[in-house]
Amino acid sequence: MSGFNLFDAEVSVRIVLTLLHFLWQGLLIAMVVGVVNLIARRATASGRYLLSFIAMALMLACLPVTFWYLSPEGGLAPSRELSTTFSTSESMSLSVAGLDADSVGIVAPAELGVNAPETVSVPEVVKPESSPALRWEIATPYLVSIYLIGVVLMLGRLLFAFYGGERLRRQSEPLADQRILNALSQQATRMRLRIVPAVAVCHRISSPIIVGVLKPTI
Repeated sequence: MSGFNLFDAEVSVRIVLTLLHFLWQGLLIAMVVGVVNLIARRATASGRYLLSFIAMALMLACLPVTFWYLSPEGGLAPSRELSTTFSTSESMSLSVAGLDADSVGIVAPAELGVNAPETVSVPEVVKPESSPALRWEIATPYLVSIYLIGVVLMLGRLLFAFYGGERLRRQSEPLADQRILNALSQQATRMRLRIVPAVAVCHRISSPIIVGVLKPTI
């Protein structure tokens, strides 16, 4: 196994199939959330946040559950018809090649007065490498490796963005304008927010942004 190929073929096929199934699973969850948000337009911000959090948790749970369900223990393992078919064809060819004429009662051509051909054409056995399905299975370890490298790069980009937001927070000054603070408090009450976000001023940016996850700051 090369350094770029991180997984074997069987695990890689399960990972690729899991990601393909996640396309319709994630789309279905997102559609349900969209419909619920349309119906409950007047719901509180906390209720909408809780709904989105549950949807993201379900999306996250879809991956390990689907991966297990595609395993032999889960009952929906990837089809191995190609390998089975090739093994059966190969074994049949070898059996035919090793047959004894006396054991199956074949009459020799000379006894029938017919000249036996000098050569006998044997059908060529198709190699498994010529199958597109098998080529796809061989390529799955490399596809999974490329996908994981992309995930690591995107996580690094996200961590860099968090670091930049925290640096802006440290370089900001608390807002002292009481009029803006009162207006923010009124909006938070109207949106039924339990915690009013902090407001600060940073001279490095020219437009309002929100930084922070647990303690957001405007």
